[in-house]
Amino acid sequence: LKQLPLFLREELACEVYKPVICYHPFIKNMLSIDKPFIASICQTALSPKSVMPMLDVFALGQECEAMYFVVAGQLAYFRGLSSRPNALEGCTTVEAGRWVCEYALLMAWKHRGLMVTMQTPCELALLDAGAFLSVLRSWPLVRDYC
Repeated sequence: LKQLPLFLREELACEVYKPVICYHPFIKNMLSIDKPFIASICQTALSPKSVMPMLDVFALGQECEAMYFVVAGQLAYFRGLSSRPNALEGCTTVEAGRWVCEYALLMAWKHRGLMVTMQTPCELALLDAGAFLSVLRSWPLVRDYC
């Protein structure tokens, strides 16, 4: 992909990430206000992450530096736990089309529980909080809206 011209890489990033992140109400609203802002987010602040089955995505107490969008697969969240329990009782499931950790975009945040993949691999899109804020600072229309 790095051999593609920059404009094609940017267009590809928009095609891949925009449908994923626009499920979120804030981002969907921003799309109606300033489409180039969303394109900039897709091009500079998002990255893919693949996690194999039954592995940790994040753990209790870790610094949260990104918002996670579930592209495919299913996650289980255990609030207040630092290690995987034997059973899935009491967990919250997060499926494709949903997101977690949006607070990372607003403030310094530490994870409050354990997030693990379920029986199948999981594909995620990570919205880096620092990169998001950098893009936000450079778009006055959106920044003023916030």
